[in-house]
Amino acid sequence: MEFLDAALELIGLMETRMTCFLEPLDSLLRVLRSESPLMKNAAGDSFFAAWRSVFSAERSGVRESDRRILLAFGDSLGDTDIDGQKALCESARERLRAALENAREEKQRFARLGALLPVFAGAAVIILLI
Repeated sequence: MEFLDAALELIGLMETRMTCFLEPLDSLLRVLRSESPLMKNAAGDSFFAAWRSVFSAERSGVRESDRRILLAFGDSLGDTDIDGQKALCESARERLRAALENAREEKQRFARLGALLPVFAGAAVIILLI
């Protein structure tokens, strides 16, 4: 969930820099490397190379579907005008928010299961002893 929170923050920063400051992608990369923990160690000289290096890598706890959302978002940037890029940012954030909500629900489900597991284990031991 930390990854998704950081990704949402990253896209918000990108949207602000692209739409308010009209910052080109390669210039934006310098800002992202200094302000985003996800992009700090991005390898590559161009925005697209750095973006792919960060989000193509396997990360523990990060779902493939979340990585695909971010890769598709990064690949689509620069193809449209400012309004199109803003729409891309909003769409990516919407999809990541939905993924974050699903992750939170899943975490709650597993927490409830974890609370019931000792009860079931105890019942199984009692049944075996009888």
